[in-house]
Amino acid sequence: MYIKKLEYFRDCYKEEDLISGLSTKVVACMPVGSPCLVALSQSLCHNSRGSKSKTNVELQELLKAGDIGKVHEGLKKFFDSLHILFLFSMNNDNLDHLTASLNSNRFYCVEKRPLIYDTCSSISLEEAGQIAHDNSQDNHIFMPQLISQLKEDRFVNYTFNNVSLSNAKDVICDMKSIIASLTAVYPNSVSFYHSPWTGCRALIDTVSISFYKLADVVPIFNRRKSEGLCMEILLTSSEMDKSRIVKSEMSMTYRFLFAKHRENIFSIDGQPIKRAHDYPVSDVAKILYKKLEEYVPNDMAEKKVKRSKRRESKKVGGSEICAEL
Repeated sequence: MYIKKLEYFRDCYKEEDLISGLSTKVVACMPVGSPCLVALSQSLCHNSRGSKSKTNVELQELLKAGDIGKVHEGLKKFFDSLHILFLFSMNNDNLDHLTASLNSNRFYCVEKRPLIYDTCSSISLEEAGQIAHDNSQDNHIFMPQLISQLKEDRFVNYTFNNVSLSNAKDVICDMKSIIASLTAVYPNSVSFYHSPWTGCRALIDTVSISFYKLADVVPIFNRRKSEGLCMEILLTSSEMDKSRIVKSEMSMTYRFLFAKHRENIFSIDGQPIKRAHDYPVSDVAKILYKKLEEYVPNDMAEKKVKRSKRRESKKVGGSEICAEL
């Protein structure tokens, strides 16, 4: 998750206020079993005059003790409806996350730390070529490291900074190499979310590439066939404040699923999964590359001037004279 986006969610939701879980009914575009977070302080209590903070503390203590049954009982006892946050929307709406109200008996608690507060690995890159290699022999060189990192961390993030027209093709080359590497290991793939086609209202100079475990993003019904990951690519501006990153048309987000098996991704017990906005990875990747080149700052003219100045430089009597253009 891009660091500014992570900071935004942490500002909105405190760790002691959150419980991780799954929805047990369809909510908006989100299918049964979708991973989500409950924000207790924003949920509706049976008795509005009661002490919500005290209830929150009690539920968190039960959760730490591993007494999931009593957590469920407490949620049903104290809350009419729960404020739910889905971090990974499946509906191509203006926002790439979703909030909703859910009946307290339609939420299943799990013993996981909230994703936005769990351990993560974030790496800042100043130039392309540092994630994967565009070389047939080294094309999968970063995969063992990535898989190993995801065993230790809930998600891994790489962020390209200072992206512009002069280096956009290098960044695109890296993304192509990453997709090729993932496809070689996980042959089943799909893009289940991409930003609206309207584009972005800001110049793009930052490309954030994040990797998550499948179980943190989509419903998993067969854990024996859950090998894979989700890749999220976010395009935005470094000048954008964290509160604006998540707003409509201030960034563009593309999400892809890669898995060893079709189960959980394309079918459940032989029945096909229907998602409204599924597209082939190759098709969405082409759109992503085109959008990136369209919205990055054009620094080619400036570089051309600098090259011209260097060509005008000449040695005269051992001293360098630069002609002013």
